[in-house]
Amino acid sequence: MSRASGSPDLVGSAALVGQAPSRLLLSDKTFRLHVNERVDKRFLAWCLGSRPLRAQIECAVSGAAGLANGLANNLPQSSQLEFVAPVPPAKEQRLIAGYLTRETAKIDMLIAEQQQLIELLTEKRQAVIAQAVTRGLNPSAPMKDSGIEWLGEVPAHWDVSGLKFVAHVQTGVAKGKDNSGKQTVKVPYLRIANVQDGFLDLDDVSSIEIPLTDLPRYQLQTGDVLMNEGGDFDKLGRGHIWDGSITPCIHQNHVFAIRPFGVSPSWPNAVTGSAHAQFYFMSRSKQSTNLASISSTNIMELPIVIGLPMSRNRYCVLSQRAPARSTS
Repeated sequence: MSRASGSPDLVGSAALVGQAPSRLLLSDKTFRLHVNERVDKRFLAWCLGSRPLRAQIECAVSGAAGLANGLANNLPQSSQLEFVAPVPPAKEQRLIAGYLTRETAKIDMLIAEQQQLIELLTEKRQAVIAQAVTRGLNPSAPMKDSGIEWLGEVPAHWDVSGLKFVAHVQTGVAKGKDNSGKQTVKVPYLRIANVQDGFLDLDDVSSIEIPLTDLPRYQLQTGDVLMNEGGDFDKLGRGHIWDGSITPCIHQNHVFAIRPFGVSPSWPNAVTGSAHAQFYFMSRSKQSTNLASISSTNIMELPIVIGLPMSRNRYCVLSQRAPARSTS
């Protein structure tokens, strides 16, 4: 049973040991529970994951004793021994444990199948986007070499240009600036957590105080294509179109606002969500363990294919990217 963790949700998580190696040591952040003949071990493992026991664990962790020795998310042994749980007869415990093992195995199998389906659909989604933004919708169109190895051929009547020639890239506000002596205003601002792949999560939007004179500099405009500067590898470059649902609203420095001119926002939104753009972002990003970030300069140099002539095209091949929500 987990005693301490960086994540409060993991404190108190428990599992039954099956066949363990002959020599197995536990860390100081783990409890080993010994039970008497009144309790079936499998039943206890299931019981510790139930809502009534989880509620008691959360109370113990959030209390003063849970901060012992300066450790946050710590479950004291003294509190654990006071937990209360129903104890049915031993035979009934075994029946309940067996039932839960069978039924949860069926549910886990369904979840695994759904996750596999989601992965397949995600791959198909990426393939559809890549095909549309680099090959167009006409499979019979004559092709030409784009001049970029990883991009390959593009329709002969398309042009290849840098993103900087069809859009401006606006960087966001950095936290922690000294606003002493300045007239300030408190405004909502979008963080990486708000900018998902193909949709915006606005359920939890934070606010920040900035100088009033900085508001025009950072304020979002309807049609801006929001894109994450970095974070985990899967967060690099993900984003969606800003619809102006919060006014005024600004963005933090880890979120770029790409402001198109001469092209529909749907086009750079689709291009930046393609596998080709993701390859470009990863190749130009600064990387550390599981983390990556890309500069606004490299974003501006992103190759983007556009139809000709520009004056008569709005490039709405994809009206919007479908939300890539996961049921898991």
